[in-house]
Amino acid sequence: MNLSKSKRMIVLLLLSLIAGLVYLTPFLRFSFYDQMKTALGLTDVQMGVIGGTYGALNVLSYIPSGFLTERFNTKRLLLISMLGMLACTLWYATYPPFAALVVIHALYGVFSVGTFWCPYLKAIRNLASEESQGTIFGLSEGLRGVGQTAVAFLCLTSLQFFVQVAAEDLPRETLLAMIAKPELTLFQILEMYPLGHLLCLIAMGLLVTFFVTSANSATFVLAMLTSGGKLDPPVSKKVFWGLLIAVLALALIFSGGISMIQTISIVIAFPYLLFLILICISLVLAFRRDSSA
Repeated sequence: MNLSKSKRMIVLLLLSLIAGLVYLTPFLRFSFYDQMKTALGLTDVQMGVIGGTYGALNVLSYIPSGFLTERFNTKRLLLISMLGMLACTLWYATYPPFAALVVIHALYGVFSVGTFWCPYLKAIRNLASEESQGTIFGLSEGLRGVGQTAVAFLCLTSLQFFVQVAAEDLPRETLLAMIAKPELTLFQILEMYPLGHLLCLIAMGLLVTFFVTSANSATFVLAMLTSGGKLDPPVSKKVFWGLLIAVLALALIFSGGISMIQTISIVIAFPYLLFLILICISLVLAFRRDSSA
């Protein structure tokens, strides 16, 4: 790898931190077992099942990992791994049911080993000469440990803050209200800080920005798809799809709140999973064609 020493160190730092974070989320249960079991509503047996699923997929993914590393571009495999872990972690953050958690940990096993581990080792190896392999891998392992420790410290600090707030400052009635209406919890927590009302306004602005940009992207893509793939679809179609999305969102909110939206999202996402599998197959075929060319 023709990089200067400073650039090699930057690449080493990034790869090591990514490697530490990739394996942090699947093993959070080791540090927050009781909290996760309570939050996700799982039994000890179910916690063991998701851990066993992750371990089994780890073992099975080692078999094709080396083949994929030699067959496909290392950067692409690392990018696929990071995007896959990101998508699974975002799904994890929605408090999914047990069956979905099994699927998430199975995907964790694939993305953290099958498409990541061997490409990561190859990328680290290419950063140094044969005489410096021990040094480069030692530095990588050390940086991995530092990154994991820093993130774990932040998680523990956040958990300690919320526990202290819940135990000392929040009356029982407020805690019950947060549980009954979790969508208001963020604003109730922010109001405890100095300038709490201003923080709530900022948070509301950020939420509006997020949803508006997401809805705008969805509207544009739907209008483009229904216009034969035009890059500049007609305004009438963008208005139609925008109004339709807004009406559907309002209907879901007033019919059942967050639980209804979560249910509909899972139901709609299931058939989309089949398309994602086909997309992955197409991506593999495209990589093979690219490597053979």
